[in-house]
Amino acid sequence: MPHRTNGHHRRVAAEPTARFDSQKAGEQSFGARVESSLSHTHEKLMKSSAEFIRDRPGTSLLLAVVVGGVLGWLIKRRV
Repeated sequence: MPHRTNGHHRRVAAEPTARFDSQKAGEQSFGARVESSLSHTHEKLMKSSAEFIRDRPGTSLLLAVVVGGVLGWLIKRRV
């Protein structure tokens, strides 16, 4: 059954596959950029957290206990 419009919506024409191939290539480069950005951010976060733990061991232990307690409480309540 062919597609018909009722006048309220615009009909979208089918596009050639060559355009989709170029979009896929663009998405791959976008994906690579996102992956690179995430890995760079992860490395920065790991470096700064290691420095924080090394410089303030008591504070980091207290923070870990508080976060663990809150998570345990949430799990116990099944939130």
